[in-house]
Amino acid sequence: MSKHAEPTPLPRIAATYARVSSLAQDAEDKTSLDTQEAGSQRWAREHDWLLDDQFAYRDRHTGEELWERPALTRLREAARARQFGILVCHSTERLSRKTVHLFILVDELARLGIEVAFVTEPLPDSPEAQLLLLIRGYAGEVESERRRERQMRATHERVHTYKLPIRTGPAPYGYLWASADKAAYIIDPETAPIVVRIFTDYAHGKTLREIAAALTAEGIPTPTRQNPIWGGGVIRYLLRQSIYWGAPMTGKTRTEPVPLDVRDQYARKSVARLLPVDEQTALPADTAPALVSPSVALEVQRRLHTNQQMASHVAKDPESALLRGLVRCGLCGGSAHVNRRSPVAMRKDGTIPVRYVCRNALRTPRDATHGRKCTPHPILCETLDASVWDVFASALRDPRLITQELEQMRKTEPPGTADLAALDARLLTLARKTTSLMETAALVNDPDARRDLAAQIDLNATQKRQTESERTKVAQLAATWEHERLQLETLTEQITRVAAHLDRWDYAQKRAALIALKAEVTVYEPGHTPGRAELAIRLPLHGRILLDGAPSTGETQFVL
Repeated sequence: MSKHAEPTPLPRIAATYARVSSLAQDAEDKTSLDTQEAGSQRWAREHDWLLDDQFAYRDRHTGEELWERPALTRLREAARARQFGILVCHSTERLSRKTVHLFILVDELARLGIEVAFVTEPLPDSPEAQLLLLIRGYAGEVESERRRERQMRATHERVHTYKLPIRTGPAPYGYLWASADKAAYIIDPETAPIVVRIFTDYAHGKTLREIAAALTAEGIPTPTRQNPIWGGGVIRYLLRQSIYWGAPMTGKTRTEPVPLDVRDQYARKSVARLLPVDEQTALPADTAPALVSPSVALEVQRRLHTNQQMASHVAKDPESALLRGLVRCGLCGGSAHVNRRSPVAMRKDGTIPVRYVCRNALRTPRDATHGRKCTPHPILCETLDASVWDVFASALRDPRLITQELEQMRKTEPPGTADLAALDARLLTLARKTTSLMETAALVNDPDARRDLAAQIDLNATQKRQTESERTKVAQLAATWEHERLQLETLTEQITRVAAHLDRWDYAQKRAALIALKAEVTVYEPGHTPGRAELAIRLPLHGRILLDGAPSTGETQFVL
């Protein structure tokens, strides 16, 4: 007699999920998240499900991604722990805007015995319901793609055929649109003199920082009018725009997706990359009147090129700071760069002090009207480097944390392993469906039926391409995981061989170890409690971990 398998009982608790695509859609005057959550809770109460605030999930993230949504990740973890019995969502597009992702989530929850309910789109438990789910998910996804494609097609036709500027967004700083059709520019009497002043001052020898400080001190609005403080990067950007000396260009950037392994370091999922000049589209000279003479523009470009060649990262000793690029400001969160004082501040022994300084603290001078974006709190490189390495080396000499991480990584499947299996199964199913449809089409003579079959084949082909794309992304996550594991393996072997001689490591070896563990140092003001600085490492499984150690010099302290 066969044994009857009983399903694992789940608590009669409902989890709710609400999502908007951006932070702007969750502003104080927006109610989308509140109304989504209220509708889901009302549905749960009407169907006799209990509610718990800890299972009310909210995301402010695009629905075209799956693994990068923090609230959805927590929801999936709670589901695997079987902490609730049903997921209630306002609609399918709130859960995901991609058909593949939608099926992954529904299938994953179904395998755990958890039901998924949509408030505005009730679906019965039947094969027809699965078809409806597919159609709704696909319709939302296709509409988004078609809208983007229409916009890009119209833009490229306007640019390449009629040699007209891309008219998305405002006109360049210093200009206004000449007419409602946005076919040309005219001089803006308010901002054009600022552009001329910037070019003239830089051509006469002023630095980018001096120009930015002067504009900020006078209270002149920046191009975006959102930040009252000018920065050297904004000045440099304006000085490089050829439109100001009578050579207008359009199509200067290309939007590229941010790689998955560094997505957490960017505010958005895509970034605009500047194209080479030969790939940009030149516009007729009468599209925009020139603001500066060719001679001034030539001198400006010469100075920009010379200053770039003589920049400190090229002319100075790169080994003067061990933590270059790894230090952040504890006050504003900005990055700190390595700053050398002038030879006037040379020490008696002939050395020049090198300090880590917050970039935001150097952008404008302190005066009665316009303060800095951050309070200056520099720290000597030699002080911070020695203290950080003492603590870091102590952690390396007792590598139990790294060893435990490696052991767990060896026992744990790479992220997305289960999703890879589901995607492979879906690819196989689509291939079988396509083959069956093509065999049927070969036997059908009715034109209408053949058109219907052709449409279904095209739909399967589109879904196959999307599924293959998602599989590539998941495989990339697994490859990144494996790369990090190999880095830890190499570091562990190296430590085992020379654990007693870590202080003898050269600059390159120390940097490699710091980067392998993704070290990050946060520096605060003097007198900060409990310490002046924090040293953290980041491991694939454990995440961010603060290291604890005693200070070696000065007042630098590292806290747990």
